[in-house]
Amino acid sequence: MYLEGDLLSFLVQVAGTALGDPVGNDAFYVFFDTDGSPATGYQVQALGVEYVAEVLGGSGRVESSRLFEFPANAELNWSRRAAVAGVPAAASGSTLELRVSTDDFAS
Repeated sequence: MYLEGDLLSFLVQVAGTALGDPVGNDAFYVFFDTDGSPATGYQVQALGVEYVAEVLGGSGRVESSRLFEFPANAELNWSRRAAVAGVPAAASGSTLELRVSTDDFAS
């Protein structure tokens, strides 16, 4: 992860091909616990996640990439998320890059 101004950049390296499934069923998720409370948001292990960046694709290509927000009482309900913004993302060989603007996190 690299922070430059309000942009969080992520570089993911995998064995094989990033988003390499030929039928387009691969996904990467980056979870954000923006309030630091495990009691709020979507429950992921010991985190209470308010936002998730989702990158979907296949055959080494990004098909969609978005940032979603969870309500405070989402608990384990993945379907309670709502799209907030697009997320620039690209895949090449064994790497995936994505960038999230912290301006998209509600204060």
